[in-house]
Amino acid sequence: MENLEFKLWGGKRIKDVTEYLKDHFSKNKSDRIYIGCDSQNVGQHTKYAVAICLYSEMLHKGAHVIYVQEKVDRIDDQTEGGIQRKLAGESERVYQIAEMLQEELIDFAKLNWPDYSEDTKICEIHLDYNPVEGRRERKKYRQNKSNKTLGWSLNWLKSIGYVVKNKPQAWAASYAADKLCR
Repeated sequence: MENLEFKLWGGKRIKDVTEYLKDHFSKNKSDRIYIGCDSQNVGQHTKYAVAICLYSEMLHKGAHVIYVQEKVDRIDDQTEGGIQRKLAGESERVYQIAEMLQEELIDFAKLNWPDYSEDTKICEIHLDYNPVEGRRERKKYRQNKSNKTLGWSLNWLKSIGYVVKNKPQAWAASYAADKLCR
């Protein structure tokens, strides 16, 4: 995780994401962390983008977005098991970032967020997975591929204490991360 290059939405690099977040939260105490990931096959690579969205439910003024991108060898989601591997990569990346932030910011959260509870994690995770198996579309049945992976990813992340949202409530993944991986 140390060699990841975090950036702001406009592309400016962040040298130390933990210090950046501590500074941000010292000025924006009502903001909370929402993390989402999406992936896209581009040429010979699969591009992953993890978006860390800082958003205030009280202010409703849009999110402050920090992100990290990664390219790996192309994962062909048309082959058997390909979509599961690709989506598992999304879940793993979100988990790694969330755990890093949990570890680095836990003491800060306890001191600065009056509503923080020991029973919850400091990040909410958003998965760009569809809860609907499929739908009829022009006399054909179109299956939502991400539905195959939703169950185990959702249960895994919830079992370790995260609040997890999927489509259509997973805006950090479906909008922010989606735009960043294109």
